[in-house]
Amino acid sequence: MAKESSNMRDHRPQSADHLLDSDNLTGITQRAVALDKLNKKVRSCLSPELANQLRVANYRQGILVLVVASSAWAQRLNFERFHLLSSLRTTELPQLSSIEIKINPDLSLQPHRRKKSSEPDIKQEPISPVAAEYLKCIAADAPEKIKRRLERLAAMAKK
Repeated sequence: MAKESSNMRDHRPQSADHLLDSDNLTGITQRAVALDKLNKKVRSCLSPELANQLRVANYRQGILVLVVASSAWAQRLNFERFHLLSSLRTTELPQLSSIEIKINPDLSLQPHRRKKSSEPDIKQEPISPVAAEYLKCIAADAPEKIKRRLERLAAMAKK
């Protein structure tokens, strides 16, 4: 079965050797670098809080595809769409015709994935000596099981 058009992609399964072929790998690498550069440019055109909630997913046939973390951020990006379009047309993408916005809730989890695994999820501030005294006073009249727990909490002030 021959390709009907040069613009059509071949979606049949391919061997790993074919994918790792130097020509294919070079093309994939160049595409990734170009999308990363475009991602930085798009982010620089937006407010920092909005820029942190999106990424460039693709650019094809004059359509820029952006992915945001939630529908609220998508709506906010919609307000900035025309400003972003005109800014990108003048600098990077003169052939840009539209911006498509997609929602991917996993995007909001990405900053947490970048943390080092040794870093605790919750940072505990030490208990102040005043708070420790309050805990000890409460523990005095508490049932035995709760008393032990409150005393352990109060002991954390010493650490």
